[in-house]
Order: sequence, then structure tokens, then C-alpha cells
Amino acid sequence: SDLESLEASIEQHEQELAEITPQYNTSLQEEATQKAELETAESTRQRLYAKQGRNARFKNKRERDDWLRDEINNSYPQLAKVKAVRVQTAEDISELEKEIASTEEAISSLREQIEGRASNNESIQAQIREAKAERDRLSDERKYVTYLHLAQVHY
Repeated sequence: SDLESLEASIEQHEQELAEITPQYNTSLQEEATQKAELETAESTRQRLYAKQGRNARFKNKRERDDWLRDEINNSYPQLAKVKAVRVQTAEDISELEKEIASTEEAISSLREQIEGRASNNESIQAQIREAKAERDRLSDERKYVTYLHLAQVHY
């Protein structure tokens, strides 16, 4: 009964681990995607700063600077979004790692309990066998004493 409940608990924790693992892997993939997007946005920002020195495309410096400011300002919301998603993904991964560790600890603990109970069960079975053997020996001894007593009474 206890063994069955422990095995059921292990099964439940293993199922939880199986459910958490895909989420964890998905979060890792999302984090990698967000890192790539962040690097792309950062690279775009750097390119924009590099273009700041080029005048070929614009009529004057003011026109070029206005365009660059607009481009940079337009990239900040995207960069902020990427950073926010990255932070959230990192938090999700951290939570999932904690859940995985907790579930693995619970499974390990339950397995140790099962192993402990199995060895304890074997010990109890050995004690029962010894007690039955002692009972049988004492029963035989009682029968023999009764036989001797009856033999003396009849003679």
C-alpha cells in the first residue's frame, strides 16, 4: 500500500517532469531567438551610427541627422521588446529549472524510501521466519515433554 503510493507519487513526478521538459526546451529556443533578434537590432543600431558619417544619401547634414534620429528612435521600442522577452524567458527558464530540480529530488527521495522499505520488509520477513522456527521448535519440545509425562504416568 505504501509502496504503491510511493510508486504512484514517483509516476506523478515523472509525468510532471515530462510536462515541464518541453516547456523548458521551448523557453531555451525562445531565448536563443530573442538573443538573435537582440543581436540583429544591436547590429542595426551600429550600422546606423556608421552611416551617420556618410553624406551621399542626404541633401544636407540636418536631413541626414533627422533621418538617423528617427531610425534610432524607431529601433528602441523593438530593442526594448526584445530585452523584455529575453528577461521573461530567462525567468521562465529559471523557474522551470527549479521545478525540474525539485521534481528530480522528490523522485530520488521516493526511490530511496522504496528501497528502504524493501530492505526493511526483507528484515521483517526474516524475523517472522525465525519466530516461526522457534514456535515450531517449542511446539515440538512441548509435545515431547507431554509424551514423556504421559509415559511416566502410565508406568
